[in-house]
Amino acid sequence: MPLYENAERLIRSNLSVVARGIRPRAVVIGELTDKQLADVNAQQRLRNLPEMNNHIVFVGLHMHGSRCIRDYYTIDQILDQIKSAISERSKLIKTFNRTVIENPIKRDDGLGNWVNDKAVLECTAKFPSMELSSVIPRGDKNRPLKPEEEAQLELPLQEKVTNLPG
Repeated sequence: MPLYENAERLIRSNLSVVARGIRPRAVVIGELTDKQLADVNAQQRLRNLPEMNNHIVFVGLHMHGSRCIRDYYTIDQILDQIKSAISERSKLIKTFNRTVIENPIKRDDGLGNWVNDKAVLECTAKFPSMELSSVIPRGDKNRPLKPEEEAQLELPLQEKVTNLPG
């Protein structure tokens, strides 16, 4: 299993620390399978870069900024994305300058989408380990509502703001 038993607790903790404006410490949350690591290291060799070990490290700064703040995903939704993306089924995706693995099995994200979750692995900051920099739920056309949109839905029908006079 690529994610360790305590990975969910560690990820949740780091994302909560970032939300309070504090830089969390890097934590090891899992590892790639032998096949995934071999594919990553083959890509590293093609790029004339040193080989990686199979440890996946998590800090959470970028992920919190992109998924929580910009896209309004909850920590629980991000955990679902990570669990899917960092799966034994995930395969290396050939990209020009990033290391990305993607789960080829679509997942119901609970928002009306069937997504393929990608994990972006940063291979320099925590060398020789890989840092889980971001997750991308490919196919997430329906995204979480902004807080003001959600509040608007909760108002009784007669109190909803409209542009109509009266």
